[in-house]
Amino acid sequence: MAEEVTAVLRMSKDGITFGFQVRQIDIGEHVIYKILENTPADMCAKVEIGDIVLKINGEDVTGLATKDVVKRVRVSPNPMTLHLRKDPQVKRTIYEMIKSTSPDRVLHHQQKLQHQSPQSSQGPEEYTVELWRKKDDTRLGFVVRATDVLDHVIVEIRQDSPAALCGKVSNLFDHSS
Repeated sequence: MAEEVTAVLRMSKDGITFGFQVRQIDIGEHVIYKILENTPADMCAKVEIGDIVLKINGEDVTGLATKDVVKRVRVSPNPMTLHLRKDPQVKRTIYEMIKSTSPDRVLHHQQKLQHQSPQSSQGPEEYTVELWRKKDDTRLGFVVRATDVLDHVIVEIRQDSPAALCGKVSNLFDHSS
């Protein structure tokens, strides 16, 4: 039997989208067909391409026209709650459909794998780091931002700062390593 999960998507204050597109499939249900990078849907581990959308904010959307499902997403309050079914057979069908119609499209799970090093597939490494600053400087060299999606994230590391020189502090959005 397919697993059902509930995902809560929180849009940032300056956000304009929850970050996913739906498509109706033969059985009358809607599936997540595309996930946009750096959006609430992308940041939520529970939301994947091929998930069947059963409810939006507690309202059953099975059998509705696609335009009505999209409208419910667009007018949704923040945060939005999705009730999803994870059916491996449906997911396989959606991936095959995407490959046949858009062979160059990088699928969501492939994007995540491209941004991960072999070590990070086990989860992020955690460190306790002591940062020492110069006597006259009150800064440690990084910027932390509270977000609606994650509690706190490092969004910038200043060059030649204690944080940069330590070698263990990284920017959440820097995928160059």
